[in-house]
Amino acid sequence: KLQHLAGRPSRRRRPQRLPMAPGSILLPARAAASTLLVLLLSPLVTADVDVDAVPPANFDGGAVGRKFAQVRERGAQEFLYLGMPVDHNSTTGPTWKLKYLLDESRFAPGGPLVVSMPGEGPLSRCRANQMMASLRALVVCPEHRFFGDSIPLGNSSTANLRYLTVEQNLADVAALIKHLREKYPSIPKVVAYGGSYSGACASWIRRAKPDVVDAALAQSPPLVAKLAFPEYDTSNLVALASPDARCAQVVAASMQALDRLLVSERAALMRAFNASYQISSDMGEVDFM
Repeated sequence: KLQHLAGRPSRRRRPQRLPMAPGSILLPARAAASTLLVLLLSPLVTADVDVDAVPPANFDGGAVGRKFAQVRERGAQEFLYLGMPVDHNSTTGPTWKLKYLLDESRFAPGGPLVVSMPGEGPLSRCRANQMMASLRALVVCPEHRFFGDSIPLGNSSTANLRYLTVEQNLADVAALIKHLREKYPSIPKVVAYGGSYSGACASWIRRAKPDVVDAALAQSPPLVAKLAFPEYDTSNLVALASPDARCAQVVAASMQALDRLLVSERAALMRAFNASYQISSDMGEVDFM
């Protein structure tokens, strides 16, 4: 759409190559992934997690409930749920239900588990790409806590956001891996996969939990965490303005218009983009923008 508005194709910038965690592989987004499984090393250490494949009761009604009904009507993948501690550092605290999807369409016994690391947005689908299919992998796609509908205890208050950390996210994924390896005992190895933030998480989980994840494929990961990241905006501006600065100007004007409509016509704006299910979501505005 942006290329159409500008009238000319934009020029892609090569991702910056950054130091990676041991055992991880850094590839540009279009690079061949045939070198993925160069490090498949260790068995897993498991942890106890309650299993519950039934969605939370509050998912039965409202905008979220209607979204679930639409998904079923389209014959799309069914969401699955796994009981998860709100705080992995506590053994007695409350639990919530992590949402995830599985793609078993290309899986064969003896194939690896590929974890499509969760990103900062809602989960809608989970499909094996060509690389995953060539490995005959079981593919799992979890939703990141505090994004989409995955709000622990339905509480997105500032106080509860202390549980929105990289460490808690990686612990969610590790617990899900443990559950799936118990359910599919033929899985010999686990690969974490992702791009951008989820790519960084793939590298981090390989480094932090080498006994859980055997290899990682990280595409363009921002590995150095920063409170402010203006370089990202600058990179986007340069890409959008090359070779025609009008594209960047159109995008800037469009974003300003969306910001105004989000204040004055929030529900109508989300419906126009087929995102009605975000209207009543606690993180709807963040996910939508």
